[in-house]
Order: sequence, then C-alpha cells, then structure tokens
Amino acid sequence: MEEEKIQVKKPDEIYCPNCAKPVPKDAVVCPNCGVQVKELKLSPETIFLKSFEKNSDGANFLFETDVNTLANYVHEFFKAEGYELQEGNILNGGYLKGSLASRVMFGGLAQRFKFNVSITDKEGMAYLVLSKGMSGFSGGLIGVGKMNNETDRLRMKLYDAFVKK
Repeated sequence: MEEEKIQVKKPDEIYCPNCAKPVPKDAVVCPNCGVQVKELKLSPETIFLKSFEKNSDGANFLFETDVNTLANYVHEFFKAEGYELQEGNILNGGYLKGSLASRVMFGGLAQRFKFNVSITDKEGMAYLVLSKGMSGFSGGLIGVGKMNNETDRLRMKLYDAFVKK
C-alpha cells in the first residue's frame, strides 16, 4: 500500500483552501491552482497604466505592477460593480451580472452581462485583456445595445481609475 506524501507548511505559509497545498502567507493567488487565497484592498495609486488599446470586444491594458496586485484590484473593481466571479479565477475568469432566467423571460429588458478577464505577465508588467463574455443577442437589438454600452462603461471606468486628472 502506497503512502500519500503529506506536505507540511512552513511558518511563513498557509494552506490553500482549494488544493490544500502550502502557499506563501503574502500570496494573493495560489501558485498551484490559481485560486484567490487572500483579499487585498488596493487603490489604483499603486498601479501605473503604461498603455491602453480599445477594441470592439473590450480593451487591452498594460500596467507597471505585478499580476497578483492587478488581479486583486480588477476583482475588487468587478465586485464593486455588482459582478460575481462565475468561472475560473481572478487571473483568468469570467465575471457575471444578472440572471439568465430573467434574460430569457424579459429579453433585452433584463440586465445580464458577462466579461472575461485575462491577466498575464508581459516582460515584468501585468497585461490585462478585458473582453465581452457574451454578445447580448439573447436580448435582441436592445440586449446587444446594452452589452455594448456596458462594455464602454466598464472599459472607460477602468481606464479613468488609472489616469491622473
């Protein structure tokens, strides 16, 4: 019978609530499974926008910060906007707002939005890709228009948070 090897944590580590592997105490995201292990309240003053590219599906941002710091800020941003992380993790996940049942029953009159977020390291900086996770077609022309308006609103609100007035 083969014994399962138990990983013992060091004093400067905690256990990940998802995969139960040891994680450094100062980590925001588990390096083993990608699940968020700690919430940090961050202000955009600790993150510097280097470049911004708007596209029809969302936007691409490049920040002078590490991926974990940016991922936590973006997660808090979406939570403040009423979104929930429904798929993946804070580095690569889908944020959803609204009910599918309401959307099916009321079409474009009901609010339902989904956005995908991907945050990766690009030459020591954090690269954020914000994209639509749905088209809005289930709500007809009204739904498509609402999805496009919400895309513009979130894209510019994120941009404005990092541009010093």
